[in-house]
Amino acid sequence: MAVGEEPFADATEFNAAVGLQSHVKYVINSAIRDIYSQEQNEWVFAKTTDTITLVAGTLEYSTNSNAASIDWDTFFIQYDAALDSPDHQELHLVSYDTYVKYYRSSEENSLTATEYTKPHSVVRSQDNKAIFFPKADAAYTVEYEYFAKPTDLSASTDVPTIPENYRAVIISGATMYMHKYLDDETKAQLEAGVFRKKIKDMRMAIQPYEDTVRVGSW
Repeated sequence: MAVGEEPFADATEFNAAVGLQSHVKYVINSAIRDIYSQEQNEWVFAKTTDTITLVAGTLEYSTNSNAASIDWDTFFIQYDAALDSPDHQELHLVSYDTYVKYYRSSEENSLTATEYTKPHSVVRSQDNKAIFFPKADAAYTVEYEYFAKPTDLSASTDVPTIPENYRAVIISGATMYMHKYLDDETKAQLEAGVFRKKIKDMRMAIQPYEDTVRVGSW
């Protein structure tokens, strides 16, 4: 590939990339994953929402499989006039230990359909599922927020979720990995320091309200 030449002429060439060009795609995704992991996957741009439709008499529900972490304080029942459900009825977060000690026996064993009602609490189970109690008596829609895992870029038109102003951070990480690929450990270590610094600066700019000491190192 000559100096100044575009790395990929079109989408077809991009999708058929091999050798060094293919590795460039790999290291970009590796850099994105590193950026996410350095913030424990809780960047504000990765935060999104999902819903769970409750089933009458069912206690436990799976959460989104693409969630790196879930904000368990954000669960609420959506407004539904047909179900007489007021807007943003927040669900109280109860610890799993408290649930097991005081509520599980009655919820799992003794309640009958006539005793089902609108849930008022949510519990994070040991396998990261959501338990809503009391058992629902109708198909309430529960909304919650979570931090999504990064999705690897694969198509020529894919765009990173990382804000455009910070795309240079991705390039720095990719450059570090390319130096490693080319067996230039000295340059790789130098770029690793630059990459860490850029992530820290990015974090302080985007999320200044949180503790900044969590940014880790390799």
